[in-house]
Amino acid sequence: MKPALEKARSAGVEAIGTLKFGNVVDLVSEAATECAANAIFVGRSGGNSITARIFGSVPLGLAQIATVPTIIIP
Repeated sequence: MKPALEKARSAGVEAIGTLKFGNVVDLVSEAATECAANAIFVGRSGGNSITARIFGSVPLGLAQIATVPTIIIP
């Protein structure tokens, strides 16, 4: 992550980053709350795996639990 952050900063982008482990939906939702985000934008991979059908997808999970609007980009 360090090289990517340095590259972004050298291009004039204010970049911060952390590495976290856990449930993606929970982590993204918590991050949005912590930084007082107005919305979450998330892409859809289009996966139709049996796992996604049983357990749901990240975009669907965020739409259900996030405390801010979740915009899903196809």
